[in-house]
Amino acid sequence: MHLMVFYKKICKEFILSFHGADEQEVVLKKHVFGLMNNAVIRVERHNGQFSALCTEDAAFMESGTPRMSVLLRFDDPLQLMTRSGEKIYLFFSEK
Repeated sequence: MHLMVFYKKICKEFILSFHGADEQEVVLKKHVFGLMNNAVIRVERHNGQFSALCTEDAAFMESGTPRMSVLLRFDDPLQLMTRSGEKIYLFFSEK
């Protein structure tokens, strides 16, 4: 699975491998992205479906509603908003 992260003028790709594991953690480091604090995303696989979870420092935004976890829909943009109001855009793909 690939994860593309966009924040301001920064774009970073993460490759998540689920061989022998049912979850992966991605840390968006504040010094890399220019964030106020690190943001942590955990991606879990359960029965062939993937979901993303975040810590209390951020929330996924779906139709204007903050959520701590979301079911992933590949190739659909996902917005992560930090407590500081930073909007980070995530794109997951199956590649």
